[in-house]
Amino acid sequence: MLKKIGKDFSSIELSFLRDDELFEINKKFLNHETYTDIITFTYEFNNALMTEILISYERAFENSKKYNCTFEDEILRLIAHGLLHSIGFEDKTKSQKLKMRKAENDLLKSINKSEFIKKFETEKLN
Repeated sequence: MLKKIGKDFSSIELSFLRDDELFEINKKFLNHETYTDIITFTYEFNNALMTEILISYERAFENSKKYNCTFEDEILRLIAHGLLHSIGFEDKTKSQKLKMRKAENDLLKSINKSEFIKKFETEKLN
């Protein structure tokens, strides 16, 4: 997935939080008093990106039911979404949302899902 994005990442941190925890972060750092499924913070250092992706596992589970997909697929979509935000994609307007969704789909098609999850689980243990 990262090769397809074409940027150098020095680190990517994924955190899975409860709805209320992500709500508080959204309020404190972005001045949004709304629930959300994902927040992405990105920093650039020596031409490499350091990205923090915060995901509400409760919201992801609800989204998987709402959009009739597996929880795993929804988590992968959120990770792709967060990575796209980290390289400058926005999703505030209808046009931006359409571009974001197309880019998410392109990224998700470019990965071998089982290898990606195996790699993620292996790195999580280290």
